Amino acid sequence: MKKGELLILGSSAAVPTGSNSPTSQVLSVSGLPYLIDAGEGVQERLRTFKVRFQKIPVIFISHLHGDHVLGLPGLIGTMNLLGRNAPLKIIGPKGIREFLEVIHRLTGSYQKFPLSVQELEIEDSTVLVHEDGLIKAWSVPVNHRVTTFGYKIQPIKGKRKIAPHALKELKLTAAEMKVLVRGEDVQRMNGDRLTTEDCCFPERSPWTYIYSADTRPCETIVEAAEGATLLYHEATYLADKSALAKKTHHSTALEAGEVAKKASVQKLILGHFSNRYGNLELLREEAMTAFGGPVELAMRGARFPLI
Repeated sequence: MKKGELLILGSSAAVPTGSNSPTSQVLSVSGLPYLIDAGEGVQERLRTFKVRFQKIPVIFISHLHGDHVLGLPGLIGTMNLLGRNAPLKIIGPKGIREFLEVIHRLTGSYQKFPLSVQELEIEDSTVLVHEDGLIKAWSVPVNHRVTTFGYKIQPIKGKRKIAPHALKELKLTAAEMKVLVRGEDVQRMNGDRLTTEDCCFPERSPWTYIYSADTRPCETIVEAAEGATLLYHEATYLADKSALAKKTHHSTALEAGEVAKKASVQKLILGHFSNRYGNLELLREEAMTAFGGPVELAMRGARFPLI
């Protein structure tokens, strides 16, 4: 995989099809693969697309419906059999620990590598749930039939950049610039204080990825996705099935487009398609009428650059 891209392993709703698989994605950051959801057959898809799954440091699980989690025990078992010794962290809703413990107990399996499980509680807002040397990740509560979380992921920001006007007007020394680009202020001998806000360009993340999971349209996703580079949003049905979408706590393609427009995202990616639709282009076209920006389909094997 490239250093910064989203790879779709599957995005079908509920059941696999001949051309698609249950929901799972890989977000590659500086070559390290982060797994988002683990539907049935996930380890086969990882092999198909040559993802080095022993390098996965974190698996983000949105909710405990089978099409998002049933591939997880098998993947962990394969990691174990192939001699993994690196730690693995799993983040998901309350119940994910019991789910794994019961399966491991009943199948008589045992764990040889460090496995940690972080269970998420229902919150009204976006909460930071993971940070390492490459990314920060926040959980985003969404509106589905069971406790479900979307995720907001951004890279760890690098050094700040000195603004030309500060370099010229303040006659910054090399030592002062070295401190300022680290995000620290400088106290001069004459009493002047140089701040990063005054001397550096505004700190901006090069990309933001939003994974909305299974959900009705909700304000938590709109707020989290404000100006995002990529928004993955489910589009299970066309608008003529809006009553069914409400009943099952899913979204239509039109509603996904409306969310993307409200959030002013750069690109919308649609997924979680009902297998009733043979022509998925209809879903993309419907979302485009509401969004007005670029819309892509999250088909198995599709790749989307982060920058």
